[in-house]
Amino acid sequence: QELESYISSLDRMLSSMNAILEFEYNTPEKAQELVEYYSARPNLAEFTRSKEIHRMDYRVVTPDGKTITDKKKIKDFLSSFNDFSSSLLIRSSNQSLLADLLQVITGSDLLVRPQLMATCIANWCQFTITLLLQQQRVD
Repeated sequence: QELESYISSLDRMLSSMNAILEFEYNTPEKAQELVEYYSARPNLAEFTRSKEIHRMDYRVVTPDGKTITDKKKIKDFLSSFNDFSSSLLIRSSNQSLLADLLQVITGSDLLVRPQLMATCIANWCQFTITLLLQQQRVD
């Protein structure tokens, strides 16, 4: 019966979680918190290059608009960036971006329910690092 209740509540949970993400996390304050978090962790750039690129799906859009998808070429290319804004993008281009999402979906009456021994594992993520001068971002 608990499983049936869980399954029937999935649609409601999804809209509720989307609303929480939109109204509580899509704010200038949360964006500033992310900048501060990644600014204080320069070691995450090396973590992205040495660990995450091999595990997840990455693509890089270079400043001249070319797209790189080969993992070794991406690692080599990203190693050449030392300026702060590009470095910040590289530091944040890993699964640490999922932490706030995990917090929103985990709880006794939410999607990931610890009391049911449920866990959440990312076995696939795609990161697009756009380094175009006026459009730097991670998708």
